[in-house]
Formats: sequence, C-alpha cells, structure tokens
Amino acid sequence: MQGGGVCIFGSDCEPLWNNAPGLFEALSDQAPSGGIMSNDPAQNDFADWTKVFLPYCNQDVFAGGGRIQAFPNFDFERHGSVNVRAAVEYVRNVLWLLLDQESGDGYRPVQIVAAFGGWSAGGFGTLYNYHWVLDDLQWPNTTAFADASLALDSRDPLFSVRVLGGALQALWDALPVFPPYCIAGDCAVGPDLYAATAPRLKAVPNQQMLILTGQNDGTQVNTTFFPSTAAWINTARTSVCDTRNLNGITDRMQEGNFVQQVPGVNPFACAVAPQPRQRDCYLSHQTRPSGPVSACDRIFSDLIRHAAGFRTRTVGLARRLLQADRRWAMRLSYYPNW
Repeated sequence: MQGGGVCIFGSDCEPLWNNAPGLFEALSDQAPSGGIMSNDPAQNDFADWTKVFLPYCNQDVFAGGGRIQAFPNFDFERHGSVNVRAAVEYVRNVLWLLLDQESGDGYRPVQIVAAFGGWSAGGFGTLYNYHWVLDDLQWPNTTAFADASLALDSRDPLFSVRVLGGALQALWDALPVFPPYCIAGDCAVGPDLYAATAPRLKAVPNQQMLILTGQNDGTQVNTTFFPSTAAWINTARTSVCDTRNLNGITDRMQEGNFVQQVPGVNPFACAVAPQPRQRDCYLSHQTRPSGPVSACDRIFSDLIRHAAGFRTRTVGLARRLLQADRRWAMRLSYYPNW
C-alpha cells in the first residue's frame, strides 16, 4: 500500500486539492520496481512472489469506509479501506481460479502465504486492515509489515490520533473497518490496537506484525500532531516499554545516540541494547548508510531471524525495506504464533 500523507479538514485538504492534485488520483501512479517490489532475485528474496501495488488517493490512511466528506468547495470520497479490500478480494479470486485449474485440491485459503503491508499512510492501512485479511479473507499465513506508521497519540486535547479516531469513524464511516474486538476511537492508536490484538495471538506462526520505523521521522511528528520531534521519540520509546510484554509481542531495541543528538530525548525506560558501532545508524532515516549490508542491516536482520515462520524470507523483507526507503528501524514488534 502506497504512502502519501493524510488530510482531514477543509483547511488542510483544500490546499492539497488545489496544489497537489496528484495525491487525489491513482491512475498515473506506477508500482515501484526496487526493494521488495523488485523482480531481480539478486536484489530481492521476494523476486518470484506475486506482487500487488495499491496506489493511494483518498487521504484517509486506507481507513475510509465509503463516506463522501463534504467541504465548502468540493466533495471528497473516503474509500481507502473499501479499495484495499476490493483489491485483495480481486487477487484472491484470481488465485482461486488458477488453483482450481491447476490443483486437484482446488483453492484453500491456508495455501496462501502472504506479506501484507505498506509505508506511511499504507502502514496505517496495514494496522487497520490486517484483521480483515486474517478473519474475513481467512488467509492465516499472512504477515503484516507496517513501516513509518506507529500511530502514536500526542495527548493533545483537540488534535491527536486518539481524539480524531472516534470522530473519523463517523466522518469516514470507518467504524466497520476496525476489528470487531476494538471499535473505540482509542483503537486508532497503534499501541492500543496491539493490546487489543494480543489476546488473540499464538495460533499460526506466520500471523505476525512487523512494526518498522525510524526513530527520527518528521512526517510522523507532523501528521500525528506532536509538538516536537523529542516528544514523538519519547512517546515512541514509552510505547515500546509499555507493550513489549504483551502476549505475542517481542522486540529488541537499540538506544542509539538520540539523547545526545536531539535535545529533550530521554533514554529508554526499559532495558535495550546499546548504541551500535555505526554512529549514523540512528541520526535520521536520511543518513543511514547505503551500499553493501552494513552493521545497521545486520542488527535489523538479526531481530527478524527470531520471528517464527517466514524466517529466511522475512530477513529478506527487512533488508529490502531498508534498501527501498533508506530508513533504519527503531523497533520490530512481531506476533510469533497467532
């Protein structure tokens, strides 16, 4: 699922509508050819997988349930989740037809091994639609990866993920989009959604969530209404410590050098690994070293080797994610045996 930000009100949507019309159409968007979308087996462990790219044009983090939102000068369709589910159902139907033709057993959902995910807005969409892939589509062997989309709550009394989550369920008809076991506005907040999901874990190894992000992400600071980078980093670090003992969630953190580099950042309050040797692994996603696999990549790959199922290919997924958007992951949270 493609990224592309979010707009909510007329005050932020109308300038985008007038000045960046490409954000509101998808016909001209082309699928990326690098990273995990590459067909080159030398570059991508997923090269021989079926790949589906879903463009983004609704500015609703793939959570819109089909509501038309009216603004003073234009009306805007919030169909993000509708689009995700229609697209994946289409893929399911194609696979169903092919397997019926090629296999004596025909189509069985358990045969499908999938990685469902996205970046930025697409990562939010991963969080809010993954349950549907598992529960409604009934693809048990699906791993979710949500990159640059922690969905943290700023605690602002008016503008925060928690406050707006409930309002947007009505504005975007998003209530049916959320999992039936987590329908309050609080469930728009990433850590709250993990906590609601945790009791349902540990049934099938491949059902896991990889939560990927850089520790210095100005886009997430702005789109989730944080007053400063330091406030966002501290909230991210607190969420790690608060959720790391939930059923089925495992993580390995790196402290990095943010306490020295970003004024106001506090150390992790829970035990984490020390700063890696490559100083610039943690400065920002723009400064992560490129080229051959670095110590940063090896640290991240080592994290993912501990995920059940998907072992070899998930390591490849991590490496491709890092090479695709040049981010370094602060956190891997996975559900080992849902």
